[in-house]
Amino acid sequence: MLASLHIKNFTIIDNLDIEFKNGMTVLTGETGAGKSIILDGLNLVLGERVTNNPIKPERERCEIAASFNINNLTQAKNWLINSELDDQNECIIRRTFNQNGKSTLTINGTPCTQQMVREFATLLLNIHGQHNQQNLLKREGQSELLDNYAKLNELKNTIKYIYHNLTKTTQELLNLTTHNQTIEQQTDFIKYQLAELDELNLQKTELDDLHTKYKQLNSAEEILQTCSDIIESSNTQNLITLQTKLNQFSDISPELKESNELLNSAIINLEELENLLNNYLSSADLDPSEQQKIETRLNKIHDIARKHKINPEELFNFTETLQNKLISLTNSEQKQQELSKKIEELKKDYLIHANDLTKKRTIAAKKLEKEITSQLKNLNMQHSLFEIAIFPNPEQKFSATGLEQIEFRISTNPGQPILPLNKIASGGELSRISLAIQVITATKDQTPTLIFDEVDSGVGGKTAEVVGNLLQSLGDKTQVISITHLSQIAAKAHNHFQVTKTVANNQTITTIKPLSQQERIQEIARMLGGINITEQTIAHATEMLSKS
Repeated sequence: MLASLHIKNFTIIDNLDIEFKNGMTVLTGETGAGKSIILDGLNLVLGERVTNNPIKPERERCEIAASFNINNLTQAKNWLINSELDDQNECIIRRTFNQNGKSTLTINGTPCTQQMVREFATLLLNIHGQHNQQNLLKREGQSELLDNYAKLNELKNTIKYIYHNLTKTTQELLNLTTHNQTIEQQTDFIKYQLAELDELNLQKTELDDLHTKYKQLNSAEEILQTCSDIIESSNTQNLITLQTKLNQFSDISPELKESNELLNSAIINLEELENLLNNYLSSADLDPSEQQKIETRLNKIHDIARKHKINPEELFNFTETLQNKLISLTNSEQKQQELSKKIEELKKDYLIHANDLTKKRTIAAKKLEKEITSQLKNLNMQHSLFEIAIFPNPEQKFSATGLEQIEFRISTNPGQPILPLNKIASGGELSRISLAIQVITATKDQTPTLIFDEVDSGVGGKTAEVVGNLLQSLGDKTQVISITHLSQIAAKAHNHFQVTKTVANNQTITTIKPLSQQERIQEIARMLGGINITEQTIAHATEMLSKS
């Protein structure tokens, strides 16, 4: 429940503190005293966007803080724990505004985003006001109201998720299908290119090997002659004879021993050189007739490379690139089949949940129709007939909110046709219809605090007393805070605050105070009689309070 509200330097409020209690609480006061401004402050601290500078003139900053007792609010406590904002059974939301336009929001002292606070606020309170009445005239608002009443939001979220997935997948398939003809043309062209490259059958190192072989063949005669000249010039036999003689003197002159060893190594190296060159000459494949074949092969490789406007060295990798691209294009066809299959599965899944939503909406609509019709009779609309129409979307289209549209319809007088709610001309009738719907749906609301902002506009007399009884009944089950101009409703409250506006030193100041029993009599008498409060008015106010 809302435990307290602190407002400082906000528009015409200087410093205001309100301690709220359980039951039904009313805020009353002259028109323009600032009752709605208090509610504006509460909306801002709960994450509403700022449209105008909220700071009171000649002040540097303003501050709004709302304290909630969440001792029995499991969902709210879990939300705080999951967000690492837990502070046991109390929660304080604070918002400050500076002249530089900066706004700071905190929950239990930790900075939070507006979105976080707005999300958390839905677990704490629900405000019913004039905007609800306008929202009630729209089909989207009517659908949302029915679904909230029937507790279908979880099912709706599932349908919304499936629908967006279906929309995304359908668009993917459309994109592939749109480019299908281009894909086919690309596939055919790549296959033609690869056929030519496959016929070429170029190996990874072949080009380098061909160039090396070509150079060898081009210099074959000179290579062979050079190898032969080296073998003939080496004459290792003479060196062996000389090495034998030198070896004889190594014993006499030890200084020659190192020279002898070097000569011995030279002989070994020359013998190895002769063997290598002889092996090369015997095995060398340097047939000049091969040169023409290699030239033909190189010319073909270079011709195909020029055709694709690449260097011959890039041809092998180019072939691999085309092969990978062909695989990708082939996979595109497979992807189309996979997407088509996925779409069919999503449609089946969507229809299962959407049909379940339709069934539950239909059941809830019949129940809500009866409750609203009954409530309208209590609000002095005895001949009203209320109907909730459920009809398919145009062309049976899927949507993020289901297969159907919701429309509230009513006939307020005998013989009149049942028409959509937005065709109702009477503002007073629309106020009572809106009030009936809001009170009924509020009874299904699990939020611990319900705030009604002048929802009694357009009603009076016995109807106002009925409204008071309804709000008082709600207050027995949950915390109800109502801003009202009607004495019949104020008299039903368990707690009563008076909002007043004064002007001092050319400044307007709004204040609020809880009323004692005697002060309540005076305030209700004012609401009954206006400026001139008579003994009869006081007696009437006293009677109203005693009966309540």
